[in-house]
Amino acid sequence: MSVGVITIASTLGYATIGRLAPVLVVLGRLLQGFSAGMELGGVSVYLAEIATPGHKGFYVSWQSAGQQVAVMSAALFGVALSPILPPTK
Repeated sequence: MSVGVITIASTLGYATIGRLAPVLVVLGRLLQGFSAGMELGGVSVYLAEIATPGHKGFYVSWQSAGQQVAVMSAALFGVALSPILPPTK
């Protein structure tokens, strides 16, 4: 996941490197997606295994709920920062 984040963060703009910029950003996003996807199955199985009898669905649902909380937190953070940060040229 960190390699994807660093790739995206360190990619120069379209004005500097042209069509290579969006290609690098897409590759970084693919790396992020593959790393997150590989973790999903293992986490769900682990949560199902540690669940008390009759509560597997409840335990496994926390994984999905945690992802949604992270998405909403990131969106709110972006909304809060957008009026503060100046637009780029």
